[in-house]
This record gives sequence, C-alpha cells and structure tokens, in this order.
Amino acid sequence: MPVFSGSITSTVAMFLAAPKILRAPASQMLSAGATVVLDTEATGTEPLGYQWYRNATNQLKDGVVVKGSTSNLLTLVNVLGPIQELTRGGKQCRRGGD
Repeated sequence: MPVFSGSITSTVAMFLAAPKILRAPASQMLSAGATVVLDTEATGTEPLGYQWYRNATNQLKDGVVVKGSTSNLLTLVNVLGPIQELTRGGKQCRRGGD
C-alpha cells in the first residue's frame, strides 16, 4: 500500500457572466396624462443593478413623476402632461455589476 505525505491545495474557480438584456421594454401608445410602466428582464452574475436613462445619457432619478429608476420596472406618471420634457425621447435601461 503506497503512503503519501505532503499537502493538497484546492481552489474554487468562479466564472462571471456578463450582463445581458433578455427582454427590452415594449413600445406603447399613450394618451396625455397616462401612466406608463416599462419593464425589462436581464441576466448575469449577481449582484447586478438597473439604471434607466432618457436619451441614453440623462440618468433618471426617483421622484414624484419617476418611480423605479434603479429597478427593472420603471413607472412614469402623467406622461405628455406637465412632465412632457422628461418623457420626450427614448428610454434606456442598463444593467451591470454593482
């Protein structure tokens, strides 16, 4: 019977998956004063976070009109009303590692 001496070292390999948008928000037709909900679905190595943008550069922040600016579900209240400037232009969601 063979006899071994010494030590064995083991390490765990971790593979990171890049964030990927699985489902983009759907386009919607709205009436003035409507509330719109945009949602998206993404995957990747956790932890991940969402951030919504207007016209790809202006980061949205939660407030009276905007809700969920850092989640997969964005709600805009009273679109095409007093907040017309905020709601004009495309919306974009980015998901990345925190």
